[in-house]
Amino acid sequence: MSIAERRNAAMTVAVILALTATACSSPAPTSATTPSASSPAAATAEPVANPATGPMTGDELVWIEGLGALHRRMDAILNSTGSSITEATMRAMAKKFANCTKALDRLPPVTDRLQPVHDVASQACKQYEKTAACFAAGKNCGFTEFSSGSFLFGEAEIKAETIKSAAR
Repeated sequence: MSIAERRNAAMTVAVILALTATACSSPAPTSATTPSASSPAAATAEPVANPATGPMTGDELVWIEGLGALHRRMDAILNSTGSSITEATMRAMAKKFANCTKALDRLPPVTDRLQPVHDVASQACKQYEKTAACFAAGKNCGFTEFSSGSFLFGEAEIKAETIKSAAR
């Protein structure tokens, strides 16, 4: 089995584990409480639109698609190198991994509803940037950091899909 095939197999396992862990640890949905008609809050409060409920906006859907595209682009950096990785290859990859946060920031503005997803994606970018630092120094630690970054991006995508499904 080549290095690229082992890497792809490891990625598949990481995504499956992430899906399983998220599915098993998700709390049961709870219903929101509303003030009773006799409470003072019900008599004086005007209905306020909650931006975290209702259908997803076009910008939110574009943001989620952009997140997935960024994850695929970051993973493709390593997965497209082939089986022979030299110090020169590592330095070239480092330059690409170092731009993760900039690329995340170029997505449409994140909404309050998607902020938790953005937070996890930011952590993923930090891992990819650690990958960049390792590879720039010619160290193999980049592979571990890469795996962590990809795993976190998978977690962010799962969280985004969960929010998207709840918004329907």
